[in-house]
Amino acid sequence: MEHLRNSPDYHRRLLTEWQKLQRGEKVDSRIVREPIYSSWMRSRGWGVDPEQENVHSIPQEELELLLEEESQLLNITSPVMMPLVDILGKTGNSLVLANAQGIVLKVFSTDERARPHSVKPGDYKREDFLGTAGLSTCLQIRESVEVVAEEHYRRMWHNHTCVAAPVFNSRGEMLGAISVTSNREAFHHHTVPFIHMTAKHISEQFRLHELLAEQNALIEMMDDGIIMLDGNGIITTINSKAFSVLGMDLALAGKSIHSLFAPFLQLKWVEQGQAFYNEEVTIQMPEHASCVCILSFIPKDVDGGGGVLILRDISRMREYASRVSGSKASFTFRNIIGQSSVMQNAVSQARRIARHDMGVLILGESGTGKELFAQAIHNASLRREQPFVIVNCGALPRDLVQSELFGYTEGAFTGASKGGRIGKFELADKGTIFLDEIGEMPMDAQINLLRLIQNQEVMRIGDKVARPVNVRIIAATNRDLQEAVRQKQFREDLLYRLNGFTLRVPPLRERLEDIEELINFFLSRISSRSPEFRSRVFSGSAVEAMKRRTWPGNVRELENAVERAVYMSTGRIIQEEDLGEVFIPQPAPDPEAVRQHSAGAEKSLLEDLMMRYRGNVREAARELGCSKSSLYTKMNRHHIRARDFRILSVPPPAGKKRLSDLSPTQIEKLFKLLGDEDGE
Repeated sequence: MEHLRNSPDYHRRLLTEWQKLQRGEKVDSRIVREPIYSSWMRSRGWGVDPEQENVHSIPQEELELLLEEESQLLNITSPVMMPLVDILGKTGNSLVLANAQGIVLKVFSTDERARPHSVKPGDYKREDFLGTAGLSTCLQIRESVEVVAEEHYRRMWHNHTCVAAPVFNSRGEMLGAISVTSNREAFHHHTVPFIHMTAKHISEQFRLHELLAEQNALIEMMDDGIIMLDGNGIITTINSKAFSVLGMDLALAGKSIHSLFAPFLQLKWVEQGQAFYNEEVTIQMPEHASCVCILSFIPKDVDGGGGVLILRDISRMREYASRVSGSKASFTFRNIIGQSSVMQNAVSQARRIARHDMGVLILGESGTGKELFAQAIHNASLRREQPFVIVNCGALPRDLVQSELFGYTEGAFTGASKGGRIGKFELADKGTIFLDEIGEMPMDAQINLLRLIQNQEVMRIGDKVARPVNVRIIAATNRDLQEAVRQKQFREDLLYRLNGFTLRVPPLRERLEDIEELINFFLSRISSRSPEFRSRVFSGSAVEAMKRRTWPGNVRELENAVERAVYMSTGRIIQEEDLGEVFIPQPAPDPEAVRQHSAGAEKSLLEDLMMRYRGNVREAARELGCSKSSLYTKMNRHHIRARDFRILSVPPPAGKKRLSDLSPTQIEKLFKLLGDEDGE
């Protein structure tokens, strides 16, 4: 690149190509290098104004919340950046840190010679706003990039050079990027390796922090007390559960186990490096009460070189296998895409909701991202370090809902696991439980849920003792719960308890202006998985065609459409014809003719469905895309019984049309014409 920066001829030719771009003429890709050429094409497709100087920023209130969310990125990046600031910050360079969404988090220098306008935290540095530039293009392509002078899409940056490099975590997720900008005459070629090494160092620091946090989290999250010993019997690590079992809260790290415990038989085995498991022992501690626990010891090696003591409180031993059934909230508000007013209003409302501890009822159609909002609310709340447990009420078998939610004791019913099982609410204690499809919960479970909310305690099935729980409930549904209350399918008092806050997630048809941003996000994700599709872009006509669609499946349907178009396209620019036949207007069928054949067709399809799944209603409902109760309604309409098919294992009779032979549109029209009572 050095010869390019110092070649007046190159800059003249580059300026000529830039001017051709602005006139809408074809650009010579032999002169304009990759990835600048691709970025120019994207910028023109997005309609970026090369003469515009407006700066897009987020409100100060949102910036303060964002800085809290991105505190780890700031805390790790800032000390690593300081040596680079000392080297470059005093020589006419501007150093900036932005997150993965292109929002500036910190400016490390304020030299006005380095940039045409003031850059401040909260500014957007995204390619669809700014066009080709170091930071914006780096975030778009997830790679280091150097943008020289006239390679910038905007004219006002033609006297500047920018180098940017992305920052990743251990899972390959892009966390943000750092950049250095300077006047092109003052730019030094050593800046490029400096910025690359710094970004790599920040990524390595993230991996180290994640490794240490994972190790400590694994030890801390265990339901057992853990005491790690070195070869001399000195305590190196002890978790909070061990303190709880021992009944003490003193600083024990660095102390000898011999000074902590009075001698007992198993202590000699520890000294000898001899493993033992599940020994009931009474531990006497000087100046402290004794404790009775189940003790195990796992040596590091056969020479007595330390090991791990495992302490279990007899009174609180559980079935440990059930502890892995929880979920982790991985999404935050920065993962929510959409600059439309309705989406930004929903995000702003959700941010305010997250600060408080009341229950939340999230309303929205299927595919709008209700779980995404639930996870973001949890991660922005004071419970962010506690469990986040997901329960899909519509997917649970009706007769197992209560045992899954509230747990059960040994022998509570036929088939109950030995030792019983902990329920989802106990797993979520001190954290958040997300009850998805709450409208599908059976009435008897609703009664127990109401009692749990009122008393803040859970009663396992078959138990006589209630256990206190401290859980925030976030519920979600795509049903009209007010109508369900009128139809006696949902308890009115439970509805009032759940909707302390009500959050509505808008459907995609109400925020069509977000479609282009969503398309670019899905393109970026596809290119990260499959680099051969990295240069794919949607033409303006293709984007407009997608904006004309109502998207009954919302964002989930849009994602599928984008992925299908990428894989089916033959060129780098995806055209309208690549979108598939679903976007081609079809002549409307004769409603009367369809209605005459629909009833018989539905019965035939349901029989085929039952035969292929041998009477398994849950699997059949999953393929049909409806709830079990809705499928039962359809079956009862035609006097079809699931048990009649549970002994069958033969393929459907010849001539029968399978459900899989029909398109989604045909299936949707078929059941709408039949009058689906429950709206599935």
